[in-house]
Amino acid sequence: MVLGYNTNLLKGQVVPRSYNDLLQPRWKGRKISVDDTYATFLQGLIAVWGKDKALDYLKKLAEQEPVVMRGSTVRVQLAAAGEFPW
Repeated sequence: MVLGYNTNLLKGQVVPRSYNDLLQPRWKGRKISVDDTYATFLQGLIAVWGKDKALDYLKKLAEQEPVVMRGSTVRVQLAAAGEFPW
């Protein structure tokens, strides 16, 4: 998994470098996009972090009020169009 972003909306000094960086207050309020059907993401987090830490992270990520939609292609196109930075 990789973090992608709109280079016109974000500059190098503010770009999150890790998943945990996305939990910072500045990313709250529909600034992050997540795919609600991509179970592989959760499986990967559980494999690396363990179940408890992975679930805790996703709960905190949900508190950031991300844009939740299905499909990577549409999310990438909308980020490129400036609908949200991530």
